[in-house]
Amino acid sequence: MKNDTLTFKVVTPEGTIINELVTFVKLPGITGEMGILPEHSPLLAELDIGKIRVHKANGDMVRFFVSEGFAQVMPDEVMVMTESLERAEDIDIEKAKKEKKEALEELNIEDKKEDKRKARKKLRRSAARIYIHSIHFGPSHPHHH
Repeated sequence: MKNDTLTFKVVTPEGTIINELVTFVKLPGITGEMGILPEHSPLLAELDIGKIRVHKANGDMVRFFVSEGFAQVMPDEVMVMTESLERAEDIDIEKAKKEKKEALEELNIEDKKEDKRKARKKLRRSAARIYIHSIHFGPSHPHHH
């Protein structure tokens, strides 16, 4: 009998923070987005900064911000290993906007390659958070805290 669900697990340095049954997972692979359905052939993928979208077995759709990491895909499980993962509704939008502004300023003033690289990464992380927050709440959503 064909499985129609997968276990979606997220492991961070704090331990396993998510473990739920899902029907579909969309991952931000470094070579592009990857949609994973049950019975997928096993693979190990490197993840980029971006959005993970999950369709839960109960029909809910959940979006997460993920910093870089890896995903191990098995026919019945997707395990994401990453430094940090945030649910769309938990993103601190004011902080993300502040970080984006700081990153842009740093890009203007830093000369060293290493500093520029750090600033670019900070910019990509903050921009991804802002984007995910906006598609989750709608762009004109007032601050919800």
